[in-house]
Amino acid sequence: MSRPIRFTFILFLAGLCTTLAAVGGWRYARASAPLSGPIIMISIDTLRADHLPPYGYTRLRTPAIDALAADGVLFERAYSHSPQTLPAHAALLSGRLPFENGVRDDDGAVVRSGERLLPQMLRDRGYATAPSCSCTSTNRTRLTRLPSGSPSTRRTTAKSRTPTRSSAAS
Repeated sequence: MSRPIRFTFILFLAGLCTTLAAVGGWRYARASAPLSGPIIMISIDTLRADHLPPYGYTRLRTPAIDALAADGVLFERAYSHSPQTLPAHAALLSGRLPFENGVRDDDGAVVRSGERLLPQMLRDRGYATAPSCSCTSTNRTRLTRLPSGSPSTRRTTAKSRTPTRSSAAS
């Protein structure tokens, strides 16, 4: 077999293998069902991770957080795109940087229309979603508002620190 024909044959095989792997991966990803069970995301503003027992801190007891960390996924290297609460949470829930999702500061910015946030994606997969929030900057934005027909959210107001039931329809 001559060299140019062998080279062409190898390129053809590599392309065919790549195409088959991509199609197989795509079909597998489309067919895979979501994991059953709850998804709980805890985001606590101004709490250092190295001051929690799951990360090695010993001078504090947090049995509920410890149990969640033991049975779930514990992220040891999570970085924020912003030091401010609202842009950090918008980036976390949208998967986009602050300049992409439209929320650059805590001054009441709203996520750009058309952005799909994590709660909406989870609802589309059959999960019931609801935030519990005590931060007034995120309470005022679309980050905690649910679309019409969704269950009400449980919010804690910053002043009273008592849970209240409220309908959060947009």
